[in-house]
Amino acid sequence: MDGKDLIYGMGFVDEKFVEEAEYATQIRRTSFPWKYYFVAACFVCVISVAMLIPNIFDTPVAPPDYEITLPYQTDPAPYYPEIHQVNVSQVRVNDVQSVSEGSFLYDPEVHEIITWTMDEITAYYGRNPIPAYIPNTLTASPYNESAAVLVDKSGVAVNDLIYFDFYHEYDNNGNPLLDTENGAKIGFSVAISKIGMTGDCVYVDTNNLETTYIGDTAVILGSMSTPYKRYTAKFQYGGTHYLIIADQMQLEEVVKVVASIIYESDNISILN
Repeated sequence: MDGKDLIYGMGFVDEKFVEEAEYATQIRRTSFPWKYYFVAACFVCVISVAMLIPNIFDTPVAPPDYEITLPYQTDPAPYYPEIHQVNVSQVRVNDVQSVSEGSFLYDPEVHEIITWTMDEITAYYGRNPIPAYIPNTLTASPYNESAAVLVDKSGVAVNDLIYFDFYHEYDNNGNPLLDTENGAKIGFSVAISKIGMTGDCVYVDTNNLETTYIGDTAVILGSMSTPYKRYTAKFQYGGTHYLIIADQMQLEEVVKVVASIIYESDNISILN
């Protein structure tokens, strides 16, 4: 059978069977839209990938399976400076027989006088030598910011004696003024030296010498009979020798100045 015979034979087919075959073909073509399924599947894949990409680069950290508690925060305790108490009834004052001014000689061929600033003085003594407590009626001398010291040719101090003055008033040259009542200064001078030179010589009766302890420091206090009251205080603290000579000052104030050097604080309470 060839193509012509097939065409000739189809002429004898009932029209009903032709219509049924054509209808079945249309159903098969319209009932299975595979290309739409493929497009839908691709769309789902694109959406899924788009949703997964952020999680790939930003991996969430799982919360801990325990509770984190912070320590209870409290305000810092207020700071109260330590008060150093000195009982003046336990202070022993020796009788000073006389006070004489010391003198020093030097050879200009082996020594020279140089000037130290306050920073150099502090570096040499390892601390600020100015007493922490100064009575409010007294003012510092304008010469307290520097000092002349004697050194050898290598620069080593051979006389490191330095004076600091605190008096009630000064003249135009910076010298303490004398009051009109007693013709004496009002205030005190403190001499310091690491070598051990104290400048003025204070003479006391060593047979009946009494010592006052302020903290762990032994202090020799003295009083000299003059028309006005003069007190002296000699002690050693932190490797430095101190000599204080106070004119027309109360004993409590002198003790407070000494205690402020030893305790390195102006928070001093004097008990009677």
